[in-house]
Amino acid sequence: MLNLNEIKKSKVFITQIIKGATFLSIGTIVYALCQFIFRYLLLHTWSPQEYGIFTLIITIVGVLGIFTEFNLNATTTIFLAKDLKNPENKKTLVSVLISFLLLISVCLSITLIIVYFTNFNSPVLETFRHYFVLIWLLVIATGITALGYGLVRAYKRMDYEAISKVVSGLMTIGFLALIIYAFSKSSIEVSVGILIA
Repeated sequence: MLNLNEIKKSKVFITQIIKGATFLSIGTIVYALCQFIFRYLLLHTWSPQEYGIFTLIITIVGVLGIFTEFNLNATTTIFLAKDLKNPENKKTLVSVLISFLLLISVCLSITLIIVYFTNFNSPVLETFRHYFVLIWLLVIATGITALGYGLVRAYKRMDYEAISKVVSGLMTIGFLALIIYAFSKSSIEVSVGILIA
């Protein structure tokens, strides 16, 4: 049978779960709406070829992200959340960052060899070759963001994650407006570079 302290603890825990889920839901909804507006505006301002290149770049980034981020955000959450006051957590975080840098280095080397030192020719490889630096900047930025989310989840700061998603979504729309206004005649490299920034 549950005693009064256990009931109070469970109520506090349930309240934390509901509060965290609410923050994350709001952040995710706002972010999804911003992404929808972003894609809609891109479809109506870029040519089909430019939008196709952009979509291919995002797809390549997603595939590379699987290998470079390698679920380290979940690992960060799990290991740090076990004992938040443990002084070893800093070492754990450093180990996760070193693992991330190692995975980035290995994947970067492999893709560099495949893209520049093989005779394979395909539209995907041509796009990868042309936007190699931009793609890798986006892969690294996405991985760092994922690790950051793992860290705030470990410390149960869903409000930080939600706020960062809202700010990210709104900034994406703002940068897109800047691209449309100031760089509508410029190349897709400039546009993608601004979005990465």
